[in-house]
Amino acid sequence: MEKTGLDIAGYLAAPWRRETQRRARPKPAAKGPLAGERVAIIASPHNTELPALIAAAGGRVMADVGRTTTMLVVAGERPFSSGVRTAASYLKAEALAADGGVIRIVTAEELRDQIAAAAQARQTCGQRSRSDCGRGRVAMWRPRPGTALSPFG
Repeated sequence: MEKTGLDIAGYLAAPWRRETQRRARPKPAAKGPLAGERVAIIASPHNTELPALIAAAGGRVMADVGRTTTMLVVAGERPFSSGVRTAASYLKAEALAADGGVIRIVTAEELRDQIAAAAQARQTCGQRSRSDCGRGRVAMWRPRPGTALSPFG
């Protein structure tokens, strides 16, 4: 107190003692092409529009890759750089996929294309009978464990 000139209340209220503000992750929309998806993002600052885009499409933005993560979005182009390929999140996603997990690794551009395709299908769906439309979600092909890696056979 003698050195700083602050009493105990002033010391506890000092800026260096305040809790840091954590960025809140955007809340996922109730419906959308990514509804039910748990999405982690790497190689991008999390203050870009990508987390908001994912949440608006119904996806839940995750802090890191885990057993429940269904998609890893890499903010870069294929082939991925060595920095991405050696990142812990990327290696964990590859290990989960190799163990039969449902995780998919996509680029940010591929994700935007999937969301745009879902929006296009939703517009087309409004012009057809409901029985042709399914549940309003565009099926994104993913291989089942133990099956061929081609959607055509």
